[in-house]
Amino acid sequence: MTVEVLLLKECNAFSYFHYFLMERWKDLLVPNKTPKLEMQLPELKNQLLKKLVRLLKEQADVICQRTRRLLDDVEQAYKYTKHEVISFEAKLEERGLFGVSQPFGIIPFEVGLEFDSHLNAPIIPGSSIKGIIRSAWLALFGDDEKEAENYLFGNIERAGVCIFHDSYPIEAGRNGYLLYPDVLTPHYVRGGRDFLEEHEVEPSPVVYLTVAPETVFKFIVAIPEDVSKRLQEMFRKAILESLRLGIGGKTSIGYGRFRLRSLRMGVSE
Repeated sequence: MTVEVLLLKECNAFSYFHYFLMERWKDLLVPNKTPKLEMQLPELKNQLLKKLVRLLKEQADVICQRTRRLLDDVEQAYKYTKHEVISFEAKLEERGLFGVSQPFGIIPFEVGLEFDSHLNAPIIPGSSIKGIIRSAWLALFGDDEKEAENYLFGNIERAGVCIFHDSYPIEAGRNGYLLYPDVLTPHYVRGGRDFLEEHEVEPSPVVYLTVAPETVFKFIVAIPEDVSKRLQEMFRKAILESLRLGIGGKTSIGYGRFRLRSLRMGVSE
């Protein structure tokens, strides 16, 4: 198979992102940029943003088929190693903003996105899933179940018994998109400086990438088969609460909140 055919079949967004930076931004990233070059920055950002969004939309079916197969295999692997598997699918109610400090997109958009360069897909890391489910557990049960919490999630003395796998999209979101553009418009910060006087303030839009609303993610959590039914039920309640609370950034305005579509608690094989 030729390189041309491979590129037509699927273009890796991570690779394209860095190719664009090298080819189109190399003159803009040098010190002492001229005003003329600085004026090109917003247009170049928009070009890159639109291209990445379009690339992932065109390839959404291929990407989601691949991630679904991978997660199905992971689920079976945990069952073969004598784990109970909690597998659930959930749909984003609004945009998702996962990994704002990650390298993908932070230059030039100033806001990063968690992205798997091998699977060519956005990702919710298992560590983030563990964190929000633990927060939901604390909100539901508080310190009354501290021993159970440490057993499931771990503490400074020991690792928890639960294994939280990374989550991937298995169905594209609204209008077939995996990524969506978004914008912040800070008024009181410019060039890394704070401006507190109203006469000095001016809007400074920041465009960046998010995960498209209505994207469906599959989540997998493996737990030992000897975990009691009582703890399993409590853990299930914490999962439902975590989806309501939301994962990632800007959850206070609805980002990262999910609606549960299905949940299975698998039996070890």
